[in-house]
Amino acid sequence: MQAIFLSISLGTEPRPLREWVRVLRRGGSLEIWLPDGLKIAQAFVTAETYGADDFNNDGWFPYNDEQDPCKWAAGRIFSVGDGTGNINHSNWHRAFFSPRFLKKCLEQAGLANVRRLDRTEVRGYDHGWINLGMTGTKP
Repeated sequence: MQAIFLSISLGTEPRPLREWVRVLRRGGSLEIWLPDGLKIAQAFVTAETYGADDFNNDGWFPYNDEQDPCKWAAGRIFSVGDGTGNINHSNWHRAFFSPRFLKKCLEQAGLANVRRLDRTEVRGYDHGWINLGMTGTKP
């Protein structure tokens, strides 16, 4: 079984996914890992609205010594690249996905049996409690 493993962010349009599915052989699987935009948004809203500090459990605060929830959310959604502002660095996220939307995109790209992956299945960078992984198979 052929597998394509990716740990990158996608645009919010499934065109790149369609191309990846096109080159995938029948029965092959596509696996995607990225930060869960819904979890980030929920933690940000509860921090800003109610003063909750759940986002502090993340422990991810590069360039945010004061642990401000807005800076945390922006950093988790869009990342910080290499910290120098180089927009071509591979660590810039250029899209925002919820589990529902990522599943929809994978199905629209032509994958079947799309399922959410458990955090124990991470094979690349582990985004911690905000991980979102999904996989699907080309029919």
